Formats: sequence, C-alpha cells, structure tokens
Amino acid sequence: MKKKILALTSVLALAGLTLASCGGTERNTTTPTGSLDLNASVATAENGKYTLSNGMYYNRLRYSASSLVTNKIKAALYKNELAAITELFKSNSATDLSEATKNLLIPTKDNTKLFELTGTELLSKNYEALGATNNYDVLKINLMNTVNGALSTTIFSTQQSDSIKRKTEAELKKFIKQYIVSSERKGITLTKDDLAYTYASSENNFNIISFTNIKSDALSEIVYPTLLTEAEKLSAQNALYQIADKEYIKAYDADEDDEETKNSNYLYKQSTIESTYESSYQTFGTYHAIIIQFNSRKEAMDALDNLGIDFHNLADTEAAKAAYVNLYNTYYQYKTITSADDEKFTYTINEVKDDFSDVSSGVKDLIQNTLEDNQYLKEPRNINNKYVMAIRLDTTYDVSGTNEEKEYSELTDAQKEYYNKKIKYNSLLASASNYVTTNFKSMVYARSNDTDTTNDIFIYDPLQEYRFYNSYSTDYVLIDAKNFDNNYILAIDDYKYSVEDFYKDATKEYASTVVTNYFELEYAYQYYDEFIDTDTHDTNVETVDTALSDFNSNKNTSYPKEVGLETYLLSAYGYTSKDDIIKYYFDATSCLSKYTEKKIFTDWAVKSEDGTYTYAADLETKGILYNLLNEGNSKYSELFSINLDHFLINIDDDGDGNPDDPDEFIKDMTDEEKTKFQNAVVKLARALYTEALNDAYKDNSLYKVLSHIKTQYEQGGTLKSTGESWDDYKEYNFLLTVEQLASSGDITQSSVSSFVTPFADYVKGVYKTCVDNNVDKSFSNGKFYYYNTVTKEGNVMDSADNITVDTLCKTVYGYHVLILNSYSEAKKTSYTESDDSSGVQAKIQLLIKEDTDNSDNNIYVTVNSYNTEETKVSFNQFFIYYIQKANNVESSLSSNISSLLSSMYDDLITTYTSSNFQKVLLHTTLNIDSTNETIKKIAQNEIVYYKNLVCNYADSADVQNDGNIYYNWVFGNMDWTRPSK
Repeated sequence: MKKKILALTSVLALAGLTLASCGGTERNTTTPTGSLDLNASVATAENGKYTLSNGMYYNRLRYSASSLVTNKIKAALYKNELAAITELFKSNSATDLSEATKNLLIPTKDNTKLFELTGTELLSKNYEALGATNNYDVLKINLMNTVNGALSTTIFSTQQSDSIKRKTEAELKKFIKQYIVSSERKGITLTKDDLAYTYASSENNFNIISFTNIKSDALSEIVYPTLLTEAEKLSAQNALYQIADKEYIKAYDADEDDEETKNSNYLYKQSTIESTYESSYQTFGTYHAIIIQFNSRKEAMDALDNLGIDFHNLADTEAAKAAYVNLYNTYYQYKTITSADDEKFTYTINEVKDDFSDVSSGVKDLIQNTLEDNQYLKEPRNINNKYVMAIRLDTTYDVSGTNEEKEYSELTDAQKEYYNKKIKYNSLLASASNYVTTNFKSMVYARSNDTDTTNDIFIYDPLQEYRFYNSYSTDYVLIDAKNFDNNYILAIDDYKYSVEDFYKDATKEYASTVVTNYFELEYAYQYYDEFIDTDTHDTNVETVDTALSDFNSNKNTSYPKEVGLETYLLSAYGYTSKDDIIKYYFDATSCLSKYTEKKIFTDWAVKSEDGTYTYAADLETKGILYNLLNEGNSKYSELFSINLDHFLINIDDDGDGNPDDPDEFIKDMTDEEKTKFQNAVVKLARALYTEALNDAYKDNSLYKVLSHIKTQYEQGGTLKSTGESWDDYKEYNFLLTVEQLASSGDITQSSVSSFVTPFADYVKGVYKTCVDNNVDKSFSNGKFYYYNTVTKEGNVMDSADNITVDTLCKTVYGYHVLILNSYSEAKKTSYTESDDSSGVQAKIQLLIKEDTDNSDNNIYVTVNSYNTEETKVSFNQFFIYYIQKANNVESSLSSNISSLLSSMYDDLITTYTSSNFQKVLLHTTLNIDSTNETIKKIAQNEIVYYKNLVCNYADSADVQNDGNIYYNWVFGNMDWTRPSK
C-alpha cells in the first residue's frame, strides 16, 4: 500500500522530510509549457510601445488560476455525478434518463435503492411529496430552481420572483445590461434574449423566476459551476448514505481496518427518525379554512355588529360556514365568494410549498394546532397585532390521507416505511452540503494512498501542486519529478488537462485582469521618477533580498525550499524573477496607484517673468477643467430644495398590516372593477383633504391634523366635515400613513433619488410647477399640492376636485398626496468685488505642486473668486473649488458660493477622479491589441465595462435615462486627456 511518511504531519513539519510519492523522492519544480512559444508576443499597447510576452502572460495566468485547476480536479473526480446532473438538467421526462443516471440520482447501498424513480412529466400541476408518485418532478424542479435561483441571485441579487417583479422596468433593464457587460469580461457573449425569464406562476407554487433559455448553449458556461456544485453534493450524498446508519465508522485515513471513530453523521437513528416525524411530518397536509384579519378590534367588532350574527350561538357547522362566508363578503366587499368551498380557502403544506407562508406564524399555528376541524373563533383574537376571525373546516393529513392526525407509533408498517424513506432522504439532502469537504478529502486520500498508481492525481504544474498540497497535505501525495509530463497541467485516470487547454480556459477567465493590469503597470512605470523616491525603492529591494535569503536558507515557514524558487516567487509575488517583483509588484504598482489618484497637474501652472504662477489660459477653453465647468453649469437648472409632508393610502388586501402594490392588486380586475377601485381611492383622498381643512383644525399644521385624522380613521371615528363614519371609506381595507418626508432636511436633487422612481419624478414635477407658477415660497401650516402626471401641470389645491387618478402619485406602496411646506430655488452664482467686504476673495492662493523636500519649490497660483454671472459659475470660482477640494482643504470661497458649487460639482469631480473613470482614460490611451482574437476582444470589452460603471449602465444619453450626463463622458467625443508625462 502506498503511504506518505507521517500522513497527519503539517505542511511546515514536512518541509525538511523525504516525501515518498509514486515511487520517488524528488519533488517536481519544472513548469509544463506544452507547445507554447514563451518568447512570442501575446499583446501590445500604445501602438507597440509596450509588449507582453507569452512567458510573462502564461505565468500570470498560472498565478491567477488556482480555482480553475481545483475545479478541473473536481470535475474529473465527480465525472459520473456531473454527467448525471447534466442529463437531469437537460431532460424533459424520466424516460430521458439513462439507467446510470437514475442509479446515481437515487441513494443506493448494497444494491438496494432507497426508493424507485418514478414520474414521467417535467411539470405536474400538483407537486407530490417525495416518495409519492412523482419523484422525477421533485428532483427536476429542485435542480431547476437551484440553477435558476443561482443565476437570478447573480443578476438581480435575489431569487424571489415577487421581489424582482416589484422592480421598475428601468431597474430590470439595468440589471440585465450589467450582467451582460460583466460576462463579456470573461469572453462570454450574451444578449437580453438569452436571459429572458418568466415569473413564478400560481400553478407550480414556486416563487423563483425561470429563465426561458436556461438550457441553451449560450448559458452553458454560466450554469456549469452550479451543475458542478450539485454534482459535488450528489457525490457527498451518496457517500454519506453508505455510513448514515452506522454509529461507528472506519476513519478514511486510518492505518488499520479496525481503527473506528464515532460517526458524527449517524443520521438514521430510530429516535431521530421518530422525533423528525413528530416535529414536522404530522403537520403536513391540506387545510380548509376561512381566515379574516382586521386592523383593529373596533374594526372587527363593527364588522360583526353590522353583520348582525351572533357567533356565540350558531346552530351548527353549516350555520358557522354561512356566517363566515357572510363576514368575509362584508369585509372584503370587492371579492365576494359564494361558498366556503371556494378554493382560495385551501392551504397546502408539504416539502415543496407552504400556502401559509403569507400569514403570520401565530395565524398558521391557530389553524394547524389550535383549532380542530369544524371549530371556529367566536370573537376576534389578537394575533401579532391583527384581530383574527377564523374557522377550520376540514383537514387531510399527508400522513394518513384522512383528517386523522397520528403519532408515529400509530402508523401502519406501510406508512412507517413510506415516511422513513422520506425522512432519510431529506436528512441526506440537509447533511450533504456539510459533508462535501470530507467527501472530497476522502476521495483524494483514497486515490493517493492505495496500491494502484493509475488512481493517482498527477498535478504537473508545481505551483498548482503546491497550492493543492497546501490545502490537502494529509490526503494528497506529491508526484515524483520522474513522472513529470511537459504537456499537461494535471491528469486523473483517463482525463488529461493539457497546457494548451489550460491556457485557453484561463485566458477567458482571467485575461481581462492579467493583460490590462500588466500594461497599466508598464504605462505607470514611466512616472517612476515622479512617484518613487530612492528610499522607497531601496526598501523594496531589501524586502525581496531578505525574502530570497530566507527561502534559500529554508527559513521561510510557508514555503519549503523543495518547492523550487520559481514556484515560491510566483506564488508569493505573482512574478518569477527578482527584477520583475521589484518592478511590477512593488514600484510599478505604487506608481499606478499614485497615477490614477492624481487630480492636479503641474502643467496647469504657467510661470510668469516675475517668478509667480498663473493658470494656463487654454484651461478655460478645453481640457478637464473646462469640461467639468460646463457639465456643472448645465446642472444649475436642476438644483432644487423642497420641504414636503404627505399622506399615503395603502391597500392591505390580506389584512397583514403591510402595503400591497396597487398594480398587483388590480391586475386581474375587469376594467369596471378597476374604475370602481380607483374611484374609491379618490373618494378617500378627497375626504381626507376636506376633513384636514375643516375650521376645527385651522390653527394646526396639516401634518399634525392628518396625524390626528389617521387615528380617527383607524378607530372608525366621525368626520367633522360631513358627520359620516370613516368606516364608510374602508371598502378596500385601506390603511393610512402620514409622514414628514423631509423631517431631517429639505429634499434636494441628491436626496430625491432615495425615493422610488415614480415618487422621485412626482416630487421633481411638483418643484418645477412651483417655479413655473411662481407659487409662494412657504406656508405656515402647509398647503395641499397636486401634480398631474399626464398633463405635467400642477399647483396648490383649491378644491377636492383637484384630486383625480392622474394627480395622485401611485407607487408600489399605494397612493400619495403631498403637502407643500416650502421650496427654494438655487442661490445665485454672482459674486462681485462689492460683495467682498474684507478683500479675502481677491487673492486666494492655491497649491498646485508641493515639494516635501524643499517648500521653496512649491507651486502656487493666486486668483480671485469674482463673477458677474447669476446662474453660471466662473472659471475662477471653479478653479478655486476644484484645487482646494482635490487638496482636501477647506474652501476659501464665500460660504454660499462654496455650498452652491458643492451641489453642482461634487458628484462630477468624484466621478472624474474615480478609479473607474481613470481606468477608461488609461485603457483608451493604452489601446491594447493582440493577434489572439479572444484577448483582443476581452481587452476591448474591459474598456466598455468601466465605461458602463461610470455611466451606471445607462442605455444612452436620452430622455429615458434622464439625460445621463456621464454617458457622453465615456461614449461621446469629450476630450478628457490628462497632461502627458
């Protein structure tokens, strides 16, 4: 039997030991290069000024690609499981599956299967629990949900269909474009059609979106990692099943067969199976119940009183059913039902769905565990601050197929066998993910430490082998140098991963960073004299010399000398020679960081004959500062400040206290029903408007008045204006919210973006019409204000008739009516000499370049901040503001001008100086080219990637994107060229 010396010894202790491996003792330190021409040029930049050799490129790929190699090892080890998962993924029915795949999908021990795979349809209307009649459906839909969910999470940051549905079309469009652009960085070309999806339907009861083309070739690379992960879990699941019923097992790395250890994965103890059943499976079933949730006890009692039925003295179950149907119809007038047998009162719970998921746990417990069949509440019960009336009519339990709830001991032998299989399989699924690492290690160990050398995992690349061995030193045995093969990165059984295949795969995965970073460093290194002083360079040299000395004398605790010098340097620093490490890892990296962070340029200062400095005259007509000045001045008309309160009419259809999306609420209504609903919203909004203006409240602010009215509304109080009851306005279970929108300050062009898009647009419309109509700037108690979303007109309300469907602001939260407290236009930009009483604005000194060694060499430019324009910032004002902001010093401008420039320019300056925008400029200058079409395309896509980051993935600079100001920055013809060296 092959055996490593000291199998459990740490990597560090092994450093000086002789390693028995595949019959030899010498560790491989030679890099496989296959047929690669390492001296060839793989890419150039700046029209050939900089060249990337194939040797440098290959080593940088090797440095980056450890996860790629590990995944190739996993794919080889899980070859059969991956084939089975892929076949299941592409199948349309159980008949599409091979016997080999079926055998792997079903846990088997001693030639006995845990269950038989049945079911022939991909989608059945009712997903049965595993072990019933549609095993295939369950396995298939779980896999599809996993794959769809993984892709959905990557694109939308959520798997939930409902959450995605609530996003705006513009947001969804941006998410898709963002993913497409990001995929292009890895050489994966996608279109929005490739990512087409459908929302979860009520038929399948899964709340995960389904990508229409998930099985297409276009998405094959995208879904592969998820399939590999599922294959890994499947392997772990089947391995775990072999020991799940054993209390003691032989440790996988034990020397003797009788060396057993306590099995921490002893899943199938009878006590565990019984307790699992008692805690969960007996509650699975179909519940038939009517549930009505009220927002307050008064609301509930009023509904009961209006119904005129004594729920304490109902004749029988039929009378109770009829009473509950009447109560339901009274409270939910807009969705009348005729019978307690209506299917909306059926709630199913099993492994794949839970129809109680939308109610509180207290209500769920009431139906499942408190009420028996034909039992009901006779008066409202407070559950989670909702007042609930409920009747449980009948129940069918999965366990018995009847309404009889059974303890485990009461089950028949057939029922026990059925549920034992379900519990065992679900235990496997729950535990498999945690067993993946152990399973992988045991597979590596078994191959490395048996007598069959053909089972070995051969990792020929010494860097990849070092990394793998570093993670699995107690399991993996190093190859002998005599077994080195120059053509391959690794080999397992009949699988061989060639150098050329690795080069191709790694290029797609890592070229975007490897190639561009190399040329970025080369470009920035030309600024060595400006950014790197002698002491810094000498320290870098000393650091590398010390590291080399420690390695050569075997003092490096992480890298034993046996790994070879090249492997050590590449793993630790990413380069294989001392000179490259000093140049790229230390000096050039520092140059690049300082280059991209540079915001002020010496070229902007011109020395006069008297030795003083002025700024270059052409800055006012072209270049960075000119562009920023013009962009900021164009934003002046967008500046606003407005103080608003509002009331919001929420829809609460299910009575859970949370607002429902109006569009979702009305989507299945007829046109007549929609009109009726919208009229009810307008009716309530007008009543609130009229009531708030009643003379009884005239000495209070509208916010305070509406806060009081909200309480009256909830308690079913009487309107002072009409004498009606507020209960007459609750036809659709409306809730009210009253808020101070600008409680911590006015809403501005910046803060408005924190609101959902329809509301933000509504606020902007309100402000614009205030200005257009010259509305008074402030009101002591506030004024109701409307804005017509169709005609784009608005004004202070003078009548309840101003409130219509078109003037209400509709968002996912409901319908808003605004109260205007005040607004103000932007301050003027003018500042003349007469405004400068102290004269300090006449001579503002700006630091352009600082010489830390000799302050006499500092460069200063002195300017004034005067400006006769009222709505346009002068170049002097902006020059002062930009230089001082870039230097992180307090502005010398007068406070009102400084505050104004902050609103107009901070976002622009931040965007220009951001690493993303500087990447665009640098990559445009580099203009990377390659004879390798993959590399060439990826380099081009890298620029597009950073351009999209700058303009936030806008489709174009058009009205639909609010005239995205950054789109022209990067996709237009604006000149942002930085001064040359």
